[in-house]
Amino acid sequence: MHSRTLVSLLLAILLHFKQKSAFELGTNCRNCFYSSETVNRDLVYIPELDATLEVNSKRATDYFQRPVGQMKEEIRFFEELNFKTLCFSKAKHPELNGYTSNFISDYFENPIAYPEFNTFPHIKLSMIERKYGKYVTYSERTLDIDCTHFGLTDTSTLNTSLYDLIPTLNLVHIKELSLKFCPFPDEPFQTLFSIVNVTEILSLKISDSPNKFNLSIPWNYKLDKMELINNTGLTRVDADLSQVSLLRLRRKEISSLDHDMFKQLGNLETLNMGETNISDSDLVSFQHLKNLRTLKLDNNRLVSPPSALFSNISNLYSLDMSNNNMSTLHTGEFKELTQLNYLNMRGNKLTTLEPGVFQHLTKLERLYLDHNNISELDPDIFQNLTSLKELKMNNNQLVSLSGALFNNVTNLISLDVSGNHISVLSQELFHACHRLSQLDLSHNKLKGLKENQFEFLENLEALNLSNNQLETITHGMFNGTHNIMTLDLSHNKLKSISEPEFDPCKNNKYALHSIDLSHNILELDSHLEHSPFNECKELQTLKLSNNRINKIYKDWILNMPSLATLDLKSNNITMMPNYDYGDYNNLFRSSKMILDISYNQIEVIEWRFLKLLSQRRKNKIFRNKIVLNGNPIACNCSNYDLLSAIQNLTIDKVAVLQKIAIETQNVTCKPGNISIDRVQHAVLLRDVPHLATVFTLPTTMRRQ
Repeated sequence: MHSRTLVSLLLAILLHFKQKSAFELGTNCRNCFYSSETVNRDLVYIPELDATLEVNSKRATDYFQRPVGQMKEEIRFFEELNFKTLCFSKAKHPELNGYTSNFISDYFENPIAYPEFNTFPHIKLSMIERKYGKYVTYSERTLDIDCTHFGLTDTSTLNTSLYDLIPTLNLVHIKELSLKFCPFPDEPFQTLFSIVNVTEILSLKISDSPNKFNLSIPWNYKLDKMELINNTGLTRVDADLSQVSLLRLRRKEISSLDHDMFKQLGNLETLNMGETNISDSDLVSFQHLKNLRTLKLDNNRLVSPPSALFSNISNLYSLDMSNNNMSTLHTGEFKELTQLNYLNMRGNKLTTLEPGVFQHLTKLERLYLDHNNISELDPDIFQNLTSLKELKMNNNQLVSLSGALFNNVTNLISLDVSGNHISVLSQELFHACHRLSQLDLSHNKLKGLKENQFEFLENLEALNLSNNQLETITHGMFNGTHNIMTLDLSHNKLKSISEPEFDPCKNNKYALHSIDLSHNILELDSHLEHSPFNECKELQTLKLSNNRINKIYKDWILNMPSLATLDLKSNNITMMPNYDYGDYNNLFRSSKMILDISYNQIEVIEWRFLKLLSQRRKNKIFRNKIVLNGNPIACNCSNYDLLSAIQNLTIDKVAVLQKIAIETQNVTCKPGNISIDRVQHAVLLRDVPHLATVFTLPTTMRRQ
């Protein structure tokens, strides 16, 4: 190793443990920047090294605006600040004019916002204490080294070793070490551990190393957690892993696994080998992992895992084999996994689930079978899944669902069967699903639903029926439901609502918050003053875009105080409402609604309607918004008030627009295709010659 000239810096941070501890720091980087985001007791400012103490606490932010003298006098302020971070950077710190409190927290959340720190930090030391009263209940100390800013790409061609750039540290009590994008030199890892003097690490994470290396860890290190991610050059691991409980080996091309590879990992509880290119024959390597609780084998080449594998890891709680090449799940495949709680088989090539394949999984709560090619389900396939709470069967090839399919699945809360070819639902399908809260039937071929189809779903909160072929809303279809909050019927073929009242509003009037009926061919009775949604008193979102509606109904504006989004774009509306508004102050209406009436056929904007939306009620400040884009607004005196307000020509009109927002992007007046904000008042008068004598405009308002 090359010799190094050390510039020493002593930064004492008093921790509220049972005894004090300190960190000794040294580096050969003369222009390094040091910062401590939050400290408990001592503050140290070293001008010759351009060292600045920083904070990441809102309470401490204001404190750091005080002069240094006052800060030292009130050092006790930091007794409650328990998070500390120590950072280094090769780049010289820019001029900060003394103490600063803003850039550190912002930088960690969004480094792009501060491009001057794009080389900061490459080394981070963090300590987190969580206290309950005076007792330390949780403590974590981590050293992170990110080598992307060292300028090293291949140590074999450089005169400078990575280890020459890492500062000498005395971090005896560090528990976690993380190394990112580091090109390791051809030296034992013991050298690195000696530089930073870590002797008690329990967790080691190495990711994205660009060169070939052997990981040789001294046998006196008893690791509890090891993560080796995307290290394509890793060729060998020599370490005592007998105490490891978590091992991650993701994104590493492994040609084959030695059968005894995990033999010494008797305490391993979590193994993550996703994206490692392993196949069925490699799974025998796991036979020694009798304490394994979590196994992730996603994104590999598995075709049919041997059932004998699971007999040796029968304590498994979570199993992820998603995105492999399995086509069939055989009877008895999981019979030994009686403790299994989570099973993920998403994204395989499954076509067949043999009868009884899940019969022993009585504790299973989450089952993901989505994005496969399953076309048929045995009626008893879920018979013994009495603990199941979440089932995903979306994006398969299902044509129908047996009426008895969920008879014993009484604890089901979330069911997703979207993206299939289901055209009919059995009347008995949901009879046992009293706890079901989320139901997604979208992207199927449903043409109609029966009366009382959902009558046993009294706890249903979200129902998605979008992207089907529904033509009518059957009378009584929503009987039994009382708690639906979100209803999506968009992208169907609905033509009308047969009754004066929208069926779901009858039973869910105080629960229903969102209705989406967009992209249908819906027409509403224009002779009625109120819409079919009049009884949905708590409605917050009503989407009716891309239909054939020709009217803005009174209840949408006056009777729905919580309505925040009313989407009516791309309909056949020709005029704004002109009904009797009565006393503004006694009306119940929303104070924060976005009304989108873009791409209709509206020529005249009723000024009385705009005034209504700008009124205040019970000290509420109204800030409604109207979107007018794509309407053929008439360039005549019918819109004189609107045009005057938009062009800031009349004070009383401008006052109205200060309380509402009108979006007129790409709106042109007809005829003439004149931009709405450039219409000259002379044009208005010429369009209506017989009114020319009525208007006498001040000189300042006339335009030539």
